[in-house]
Amino acid sequence: MQFPGPREAPEPPENAPCRAWHGYWIYCNGHCEELDNSPVWDDSEEVCVKTESIAPLSSAQLDLVLKRLGLMAAVGPAIESYRLELQAAREERAQPKAGCFLK
Repeated sequence: MQFPGPREAPEPPENAPCRAWHGYWIYCNGHCEELDNSPVWDDSEEVCVKTESIAPLSSAQLDLVLKRLGLMAAVGPAIESYRLELQAAREERAQPKAGCFLK
């Protein structure tokens, strides 16, 4: 079964009115609308939001919050099994070999 390839979007005409203000844009459809986003980057005092002070967390509390959010770094099963393999190899090397006697 052959699946059809991705459909190519038609290229908007070079003289599309929106190209005058945004230039070449991969997602242009030839009739883009220019929006006024000026208040988005307004850093005046009227726009700034005042945050309430939050009590600092202890290290244990912070670890708990990060763990609940899934953001706490932890050793995964692959690393844990690798550690066990290294430990077993160290223990094997520490054992005296059979037939090897020092006088």
